[in-house]
Amino acid sequence: MKGKFPVVYVEWDDSESTYGWRAPETPKPAAIRSIGVLANKDKNGVIISTSKTEYGKYVNQLWIPRSAIRKMKNIKL
Repeated sequence: MKGKFPVVYVEWDDSESTYGWRAPETPKPAAIRSIGVLANKDKNGVIISTSKTEYGKYVNQLWIPRSAIRKMKNIKL
């Protein structure tokens, strides 16, 4: 495989939604932990992926907004 690619661990808060008629509830963000190939990182957030080809193509991308990220660190392989 050509070159290295960063793998990251991200802890982040996910939004919550409900369906149907319900009484108002106090929202509790779900604490999520994700590991993936770092596809992109900018001032708005990060994109991680489950896989990357040697040609620079990614699959199963997940965008996490910067405001939701609690912690992020590189993972050494």
